Amino acid sequence: RGWARQSGVQTRLLWHKAIDTWGTTTADGRVLSFPDWETGELGVRDLVAGVSRRVTNNGGYKSKGEVEGTAISPSGNLIAFGWQRWDPAAKTEGGYQLRVVGANGGPERIVVSGRDVNYADPQSWSPDEKWVATNVHYESLPGGGKIVLVAADGSQTRTAVTVTDRRPRKAAFSPNGQWLAYNTALQGGSLEPNAQRQDLFV
Repeated sequence: RGWARQSGVQTRLLWHKAIDTWGTTTADGRVLSFPDWETGELGVRDLVAGVSRRVTNNGGYKSKGEVEGTAISPSGNLIAFGWQRWDPAAKTEGGYQLRVVGANGGPERIVVSGRDVNYADPQSWSPDEKWVATNVHYESLPGGGKIVLVAADGSQTRTAVTVTDRRPRKAAFSPNGQWLAYNTALQGGSLEPNAQRQDLFV
């Protein structure tokens, strides 16, 4: 007898030998944002055409910095990304920044920065593209962290979640933008992506 036709989810290779997938896709799943570890810059990948291009041109490693976490907006028009700085000014101004840039490049807005900011990892955009849910680690909150809603225009920030004894990880808006889901490791548990002991919240 012949094999029955398979139904359900199908998989296919989208990017062979990918540089990195530390980012998100547009709402239609076509474009992926990612840090280009070969240059230290921000890149985007058209997963259908199989073509990547660079978005920023800050000098990357040559300018003593690198792009880390990234998140592209649902429409693909804007990208939020973490910028780790190693230049001398970082000692007084803060070494980590969250920036927003157009998907075609251009001026960058610094929307989160400061000496107290150790890390800022954008997670997801609100459906209306006005807010970026961002995991922020602070010098003044060792061992903990916050999920901060950052206005895309840099005008304001709102703390959505504060965790004092562990760090929140993933954060995602619901389709209507009214809920935010996130997870953390249980107290004393690992923060690694494959950790078995984690809590999920909304």
